[in-house]
Amino acid sequence: MKTKRIAAIIISGLMISALVFLPGRATAEYPEKAVTVIAPHPAGGDTDQVARAITAAARQDFPKGIAVVNRAGGGGTIGIGEVVRARPDGYTLASAPIAPLVVGPQRVQTPYKTANDYQPIIRMVKSAYSIAVQKDKPWKNFEELLAYSKANPGKVRMGMAGEGTISHLAVTRLLRLAKVDMTVIPFTGGAQSVTALLGGHIDVNSQATSEIIAHVQAGNVRLLASMDDKRSPSFPDLPTLKEIGFDVTSIIDHSIMGPKGLSPAVVSWLHETFKRAMNDPVFRKTMEQRYYTIAYEGPEDLKKRLLQAYETYGKILEDLGLGKK
Repeated sequence: MKTKRIAAIIISGLMISALVFLPGRATAEYPEKAVTVIAPHPAGGDTDQVARAITAAARQDFPKGIAVVNRAGGGGTIGIGEVVRARPDGYTLASAPIAPLVVGPQRVQTPYKTANDYQPIIRMVKSAYSIAVQKDKPWKNFEELLAYSKANPGKVRMGMAGEGTISHLAVTRLLRLAKVDMTVIPFTGGAQSVTALLGGHIDVNSQATSEIIAHVQAGNVRLLASMDDKRSPSFPDLPTLKEIGFDVTSIIDHSIMGPKGLSPAVVSWLHETFKRAMNDPVFRKTMEQRYYTIAYEGPEDLKKRLLQAYETYGKILEDLGLGKK
C-alpha cells in the first residue's frame, strides 16, 4: 500500500508539472505583467470611453496594471489587426465596437476576417445611433431635413465616425432609400465628427446617442430621429427611422476580444474578471449616463453573434456596392 501511495504521489506531481509548463496555460501568476487594452479609435470618443471605463472597473484584478492604448485608423481595423497579430498570451486585448470586427475586414485588407480568426471574450454594452443637427439649423424634424436636402442636392454635409463603420452603412442605405443627395464626410472617430458638428463644419451627424447626449442635454444639438429598432424610454418623443418610413437601424455594441490561440484558462479568467467589472456600480453609472445598455454575452454566444453579423453586413455591403476597394 505504501508503495502504491508513493507511486500515486509521483504521478500526481508529474501531472501538475506538465500543466504548469504547458505553453499558453494561465497560471496562478497570470497576469504577471501589465495588460494592454487597445481602443481602435481616437481618444475621447465612445470606443475610448467604454474601454477606459471597463479597465478602471477591472483594475483591482490586474496587480501589474492594465492600460488603454489608442490605435486609430482604418475604421478601427488597424487596432484590431494589431491585437490579432499579437502573441496569444493574454497581455494584448481590445475593447472593440462591432464595425471593425464584422464590416472592416469586408472592405479593406486585414489580417483577419471572421470571429474564427480572433478570440471573442465578452460582450459588454450596446447603444443606438441617432440623426443629430446643430441647434442653429432650421430643421425641427427629419422630414424637414429631407425636404431641404431634396431641394438642395449635395448642400447638406452629413458626418459620421469613419468610412465603413456601422453608421456609414446605415447613412448610405438611408440616403438611397430616401433618394436624397447629401455630401457624406467620414471622420476618423466619433469625437472628431461631434466636434465638427458643434463647430458648424458639418450640418448633420449620424452618431451614437451615447456619444452626443451631453451636447443634447446642453442644448447645443437637436436629435431628429433614432436608428434604434424601437423608441427609447429615454427619448419617448424621438421617432425611429422605421416609424418615419425607412427600414434602417444602426446599433453599436462593444466587446473585449483577444488574439486567436489564447488558452481556455486565460479566456475563462478574463471573461470572469470583466464580467465582475461590468457589475461595478461606477461602470454601470457611467454607461447609464452615456445611454448605453448592459448587454452581456459570453465567449460562445458572442462568437455566434459576430459570425452572424459578418454574414448580415456582407449582404448589405454587396447590395450597396461597398465591398473591398
